[in-house]
Amino acid sequence: MTIRSLLRRAATRLAAALFLAVAFIGAPIGPGAINPAQAQTVEDFHVALEAYGFWQPHPRWGEVWVPYGVPRDWRPYSVGHWVYTDEWGWYWVSDPAEEAFGWITFHYGRWLFDRQLGWFWVPGEEWGPAWVNWRGSDDYVGWAPLPPDDVIYEYDDSPDYWVFVQPRYLIAPQLRVYFVPPQQRIVLLRRTVIVNRSFAVMRGNTRIAVNVGIPPQRIAFFARAPVPTFQVRPRVLAGTQGVAGAVSVRPADVRPAGFTGRPGPGHPPPRANLPPVSIQRAAVVQANTSAPPPPLQALPRGERGRLGTAPPRAAQGATVAPPHEQQRPQTPPPQAPQQQRPQQQPQPPPPQAPQQQRPQQPPPTIVRPGQPSAPPPAAAQPSAPPTPRQEERRPEPPRPPAQPPQLRPQNEPPPQARPERPVTPQAPPPPPPQARPAPPPQQARPPQPPPQPARPAPPPQQQKPPPKPGEKPEERK
Repeated sequence: MTIRSLLRRAATRLAAALFLAVAFIGAPIGPGAINPAQAQTVEDFHVALEAYGFWQPHPRWGEVWVPYGVPRDWRPYSVGHWVYTDEWGWYWVSDPAEEAFGWITFHYGRWLFDRQLGWFWVPGEEWGPAWVNWRGSDDYVGWAPLPPDDVIYEYDDSPDYWVFVQPRYLIAPQLRVYFVPPQQRIVLLRRTVIVNRSFAVMRGNTRIAVNVGIPPQRIAFFARAPVPTFQVRPRVLAGTQGVAGAVSVRPADVRPAGFTGRPGPGHPPPRANLPPVSIQRAAVVQANTSAPPPPLQALPRGERGRLGTAPPRAAQGATVAPPHEQQRPQTPPPQAPQQQRPQQQPQPPPPQAPQQQRPQQPPPTIVRPGQPSAPPPAAAQPSAPPTPRQEERRPEPPRPPAQPPQLRPQNEPPPQARPERPVTPQAPPPPPPQARPAPPPQQARPPQPPPQPARPAPPPQQQKPPPKPGEKPEERK
């Protein structure tokens, strides 16, 4: 081991310790804090994967793991093959070249790609048969590593993530031989749609991950042969719950025997003394060659995944679980000290001003010709209570027309004129209140001047008899 390797290893451990310390100090103590079982799982990941890659601090995902010595065109879920299980759906079986770390990195956590680091693994405590996206059409099927839930939709159309094969080759043991060339991935991304994802279901209080993917009946139709099903007993880390028939591996058995540091160039990594994964054939899914299967439907955005008409045994009677946060030690961003704002005391509502009752305006008086007008109202009478209801004034009965002056006899002297008395107009009496509603007010007509009192007609002049013959007419004085 070189001095450079020792220094790099010490720096990596120091950075990891600082990340965990800051995360522990900054995390609140409560029900949402990291429990001891989760912290032990993170430590198991470090011990199990230290011999096959290096840990690198990431500004967003915390400490991530990068595998050693993989080819430039390497990607996860490419060195191995698929088997269908009745318990969880499609299960990924790693080839011996990647089995030492694949039993962890292909069944826990998620994968992402970076142009500087390449492919790196984000730890996650939830076990699954495989964490992948599925695409399909009538001619091809494809899969890609499932990124964390925070960016699950950002890599759906990235050609660097996907591999494609024809449906009949999906169950081939040497799957890598049938991969479509990389230059055709962009074309196949346009011809296929995302049809399913790996997701978790809830059975009681237990989360169980399933990978339904492409229905096995469809694969059997295109392969023109039955699809075998298997019963798998996978390896899981100690403390993992809900995996039927799993073989638990203790932390002491994870570290390879005789491992002292990073292997040098040209030296294969040491192998850990791990119990084997049991894979036994159970039954087959028969092919229905009488009618082609229905076309695949795109998975709606926001839907976690599909169980199909024949869900795996672990998902029968279960419900789709909500997204599960990946367990990763992240460095909390430095928070600026928040200024304490003075608590605003609740202010009482402003007092409402008493509503002033506006005096109701009496309806306008209708003035008819020949009728004296009422005196104008006072300028301001605040003390007079408003009349609840005002009725239209009743019109007075019409007066009889004036008699024409009678002619008096000639010998009767004219009557003496009496002094005129001023006529005082009287205000009409207030109308009696009635129960019926008041009609809408009518527009008042402009007041007319009061009628002038009738003057007595002048006495008629006495007609003198015409002059007799020979008499001279009297001169007018």
